[in-house]
Amino acid sequence: MQDKQFGDYKVLDFIGSGAMAKVYLAVHKDVPNLKVVLKVLSDSRLAERFKQEADKLALLDKNPNVCKIRHFFNHGDEFVIAMEYIEGPSLEKILKEKKSLPIGEALKMTIAIMSALEPAHNQGIYHRDIKPNNIMYTKNGQVKIIDFGIAKGKTDPNLTILGTAAGTPEYMAPEQFAGGEDLDYSKCDIYAVGTMLYRMLTGELPYKGENEFLLRDSKLFTTPEPPSKLNSEINRELDKIIIRSIQCDAEKRFDTISEMRAQLEMVSEHYGGTPAGAKTVGIKTAGKTPKSAKKPAKDRSLGNKSKLFPVLAGAVVILAALFAVLKFTPAGSFTGLAFFFGSRSGEEPAETGPEDGTVPIGQSGSGSPETDGDNPSGDTETTGALRNEDQQRDEPAGTDRNTETAASSAPPAARPAAIPATGTLKVLSRPGYSDVYIDGVLQKEQTPFTFSLSVGRHVIKIVNVIDGVEREYTETVIITRDTEKKINKRWSE
Repeated sequence: MQDKQFGDYKVLDFIGSGAMAKVYLAVHKDVPNLKVVLKVLSDSRLAERFKQEADKLALLDKNPNVCKIRHFFNHGDEFVIAMEYIEGPSLEKILKEKKSLPIGEALKMTIAIMSALEPAHNQGIYHRDIKPNNIMYTKNGQVKIIDFGIAKGKTDPNLTILGTAAGTPEYMAPEQFAGGEDLDYSKCDIYAVGTMLYRMLTGELPYKGENEFLLRDSKLFTTPEPPSKLNSEINRELDKIIIRSIQCDAEKRFDTISEMRAQLEMVSEHYGGTPAGAKTVGIKTAGKTPKSAKKPAKDRSLGNKSKLFPVLAGAVVILAALFAVLKFTPAGSFTGLAFFFGSRSGEEPAETGPEDGTVPIGQSGSGSPETDGDNPSGDTETTGALRNEDQQRDEPAGTDRNTETAASSAPPAARPAAIPATGTLKVLSRPGYSDVYIDGVLQKEQTPFTFSLSVGRHVIKIVNVIDGVEREYTETVIITRDTEKKINKRWSE
């Protein structure tokens, strides 16, 4: 095998063969450290498609998550593509060893895959065969997509024989089984990515079938089990993203790979992943700590305390002045106090308060009425006619007082907090796991579940997707105190 040579490349090993080409590991004869993967066309009838693959790789050469093309040449009657050698396992090999991946790692890998597909889709290039065998994981923790052999551009001629399918059945969208020129292959790539993510998180495929035909029917006529039922760590938002991406009806999937990526990035933050909008070229998370993380934050506590000294001193002076004003203001007279704070309108303060006998200098947030003129809470306002207790005690017994004003400024009696009246609503559905909206708000819990609701009228909407069709049911219920209402929706009705 080592004596075999294609152009300037010596073959080191035979890797395998596919429907279109044989694959070898090789090295440049003059550059011993330059290893490449050679794809040698094995069927001359596929020469045009082979050239298309080389052209697609050239267009995506600047994409860090796509395997790079090194050379394209003829060797006698054979066409050869020399591609970047990726030292690392495929996702398929990883999943066979581990079965599933931690959610954070799976999301990072999926986002990296979409980072590669997004610019490709923007250029009108669709992979059409996204699967774990075509995802390489480098030793440096970077994701690479390989094998654009059946990739198709919008302006490319249709080289798939009518009535035949292009792709791998387990990861193909239902519409791919029939083939045709009018397929939206961006939606097919989205479907494949969603299927792969489902497997990465659960260790299982969403649809199963003993052969290609049963698998196709499963995708067309059954509903997959939510991945959260197989992995309890998957939250509701991630569940919905995955299920939406593998809908039988292409129109119900995400409109673009960019939309799906954006939603996954937001969900990934919950699992410690890449912040939404960040550029992703790999999934490496372990290793050296970033320099910014190693530098301890400077202790600025002393500086902050020094800045507080003038503020605290000023507060002490203000409180002392306030106490002096209250201490020496004659009973019933508040002109000095109002002058101290200033009238809100900018006019001279009146000698008396409003008609209810209160002086609107402030209001306690806790409703506590007691004050001796000091304001330890820091509030700048209080309610009631302010009096100094010593002055009240020194007043003669015959002093005429406005008893109505005194009564109005007396502390209100504390009232116990009212306990809201509630009742319960049990929402059931067959099949279960339907979404529930209460007064237009989507609830975290799915059917069956018992909700505690306030007394009154509520609009309840139940939504489920059955055989790829979204169904909904709406009912208005009136909740009464300490009673239970029940809604039981049978979708077969």
